[in-house]
Amino acid sequence: KDGFRIALLPRLPEHTYATTTSEYTITITGALCWGDTGEYTRDKILKVLQWGQMELEIVDFNNCHNLISIASPTNKSFKNSGDFYISFEACTSLTNIPADLLKYCTNVEDFSTIFRYCTSLTSIPSGLFDNCRNVGSFECTFYGCMSITSIPEDLFKYCTNVASFVATFTGCTSLTGQALTLWERMANGNT
Repeated sequence: KDGFRIALLPRLPEHTYATTTSEYTITITGALCWGDTGEYTRDKILKVLQWGQMELEIVDFNNCHNLISIASPTNKSFKNSGDFYISFEACTSLTNIPADLLKYCTNVEDFSTIFRYCTSLTSIPSGLFDNCRNVGSFECTFYGCMSITSIPEDLFKYCTNVASFVATFTGCTSLTGQALTLWERMANGNT
């Protein structure tokens, strides 16, 4: 119909493996990085061993329920990434985040829901967002991460352009101690 347009992605590469009972190490090259090419394979991804220097634009491992570890990046891994929206959402087996995972994310503007529903995460590394000075949204970033017990005091210290902290820690039922006063970081007082 008039006014309706649809953009189709080029066909994604695919490969059929000889057996489903073996473990494989897969190398992905290119500018986009999806955790898989179909929802039925997301649970097959166990680890990100290295990011390489692909200058990724999109990182999408959401709903990879068996992902247990994420590698530290190189200085070019995320050079072209503008957002990490839902990148690791619902990775329910992920227990920790590398302290330097976002070290080179100087252009990222959106971390909304990046770790939402990562129910096995037990901690947030101090300094995780230190180099992310252009970020504008932390909406639902750790929403539903019910195993996190504390928040580093200076987690958002250098993130001076944030416009939203809406529901950043909603559902983090194991948190103890004093709540961060996120609203004091906002020019308009909204969280």
